[in-house]
Amino acid sequence: MAGISFTREQHDQLAAELQYWLEKNTDAQIGRFEAGFLLDHISQALGPYWYNQGVRDAQAVLAARVDELQYSLSDLEQAER
Repeated sequence: MAGISFTREQHDQLAAELQYWLEKNTDAQIGRFEAGFLLDHISQALGPYWYNQGVRDAQAVLAARVDELQYSLSDLEQAER
């Protein structure tokens, strides 16, 4: 499976948001290039954990929907003699 990737526009926007957050919350100022490297590192290091949580969340939603469908199908059954 491929790693997490962003379009150029998404990457630029997320890097800019990292720059802004660091400046406002830590008084650290980094350039656009460094923010891009930081974003890449965070994506590689933490991205799989967030992705896997998203998969688990989707599995839970799907399981709940399947349960609902099973109940609906049970309601359609006719009594057997």
